[in-house]
Amino acid sequence: MSFTERDVFSTGEAVVRAWTNGATTGVPVLICNGLGAGPECWPGLYDNPDCGFRVIGFNHRGTAGSGRPYFDDHTYIRDHAADARAVMTEFAMEQAVVLGWSAGVSVAYELALAAPERVAGILAVAGLPDPTNGSLGHPLGVPGGVTQGVTSGALAAARVIPQPILSLINRLPVTPSTVRLLRHSGFLSASADPDIVGAALTEYLKHDPEWYLQLAKSAGEHEVGDVAAVQCPALFLAGRNDLFLPLPLMSRSVADLPSARLKVTQGGHFLPLERPELMRRSLAEVAQEAGLPT
Repeated sequence: MSFTERDVFSTGEAVVRAWTNGATTGVPVLICNGLGAGPECWPGLYDNPDCGFRVIGFNHRGTAGSGRPYFDDHTYIRDHAADARAVMTEFAMEQAVVLGWSAGVSVAYELALAAPERVAGILAVAGLPDPTNGSLGHPLGVPGGVTQGVTSGALAAARVIPQPILSLINRLPVTPSTVRLLRHSGFLSASADPDIVGAALTEYLKHDPEWYLQLAKSAGEHEVGDVAAVQCPALFLAGRNDLFLPLPLMSRSVADLPSARLKVTQGGHFLPLERPELMRRSLAEVAQEAGLPT
């Protein structure tokens, strides 16, 4: 058995679409994705039950089969963390290495604060516990200090733009030329596999743009807890050419986390697409530090 999906009941009457690579053995891994990113952003993990990792993940509320919140238009970082915990329970995964990407790093730390017994270690990719520092997530990253203003402005604009115009975003063609332009634009490395990039972009463009902007705005309102209290080992991966998360900011932030260390590597903000083999090596490294069998 390989990649499968199922619906999971979470808090506040929310139903999220969860997924697994189908493995029944291996290091337990929970993926907390960048905003709006899907499982196809993790080649070699989400689609390979023989990769050595038992991988589960979920799609954010209102995206890719997950339902929107029943009582509120907002979905905060704490809600994503609650969804992550519900998915772990559904799949009988008592403890895991939590792999967070971009805004998913904030979710990983929120989960570690709320349920430390469930988080054996954290692999934090191109993200920080505070989503208002640097990028908000895939792919709407903006420099630290202006995140909330830009996001709020974009959300306000989305509400006055006629829906027919806003809906054109979902009709952008994904062609070899589109993928080639993206790979050579500086946003991600030209080494990224064009087929993988094309698949990820195709799924991403299916999102409702208005709802995505709402998710981004709510993520930017996250009230960060005492993340320095997180005791599990954490490895932060920073892309040397990340346009959305400056390396000096990443270095200063990680230095304040006693159980964390930083590794700088070639690549940008989209390391899961650019360096899939590095993701697997780093997961094994964190699992070993956490004392999990590899």
